[in-house]
Amino acid sequence: MRTSCIAAVLVMFAAGAASAGEVELSGGMTMVGQWIAAGDEASLPDGRIGEMSSSFDLEAQTQFSPRLRGYLHLEASAGGGIDAHVTMYGAANADAAGTAAAEVSEAWLEGNLGAGWTVFVGKADVSAIVDANDVAGDETAQFLNASFRNSTAAFFPMDNAAAAWLSWVPEDGPVEAVVGWAEADADWQFVFEDPYLFGEVGLRLGPSGERGRVGIYAWSASGVNTPLAGTVGSTSGWGLSARLNMTEGLKVFARYGQRDASDFEVAAAYSVGAELSHMAWAGEDDVFAVAFGTSILGDKYRAATPGAADESILEAYCRLKLSDGLALSPSVQTVWNAGGVRSDALVLVGLRAQADF
Repeated sequence: MRTSCIAAVLVMFAAGAASAGEVELSGGMTMVGQWIAAGDEASLPDGRIGEMSSSFDLEAQTQFSPRLRGYLHLEASAGGGIDAHVTMYGAANADAAGTAAAEVSEAWLEGNLGAGWTVFVGKADVSAIVDANDVAGDETAQFLNASFRNSTAAFFPMDNAAAAWLSWVPEDGPVEAVVGWAEADADWQFVFEDPYLFGEVGLRLGPSGERGRVGIYAWSASGVNTPLAGTVGSTSGWGLSARLNMTEGLKVFARYGQRDASDFEVAAAYSVGAELSHMAWAGEDDVFAVAFGTSILGDKYRAATPGAADESILEAYCRLKLSDGLALSPSVQTVWNAGGVRSDALVLVGLRAQADF
């Protein structure tokens, strides 16, 4: 079924692209290996072991007309990674899919309405539309832990969902905005029954955002599982995501998210970090980055769970460019109170290889 769906989308996209003309292709392959270097033995039933995962991405886009563009993202993956053996609120390897799979992860049309207004419709990753960040937003090249890709207090459809959104990005002026709808449970059945609504207002700092960007967003989801209540209900929240370009070689980021936590474990979360480049002791394109974040538990969960404690994560990585399109990134993650349970620090050592073409 999945193969036939992928084939159908490819045929439709190819037919439209053929009539439009040129198709732009890009892609990448990522391999990640991680090893549990230290941790609370009681919370590691499988011991200190290592795991690997891999993923392949292919992106295609074409201009059907001066005002209509098509985008297609195919993704294949293998290996569940180290998260099969550890528990935390943000996956230690955000690039691992958990099972071997191949799918059309995104497919949407973009219509240019003029005056900075653009409308989108199709299958999309909502977590890349709001709460996005240029310093911490790509697990194939930046931080591996999902806690730094998005706020752990924010809810996004678990799989890329049917979505439609409207964005306003004027050429002049510092303010931009986006508002949209998606299917909350992302099962592509009765898509309007459980809406996921989202919006964000962004402030670009400096000409065309050269000095950074600050965005504040809000979301509301219906028909989602509420772990503490054991039922299906609704939840909502808001957040802040900021990125500042301090100097040519120094960027910093900060995130804060908060949600209605009456029936959820995490009530709020924050993260901060920095990215260094153009370092005298490294290559011009090499990058060193470090981030720290905490998932703050809700009062109801604390009261119902003996030994509950806020989860904190420190991650550092170094991205070393070996050649055009090829990079290696060694990384270290230290997690305190993994999964919201008071425990010794968990240390994960990793190595990621990324090839782009």
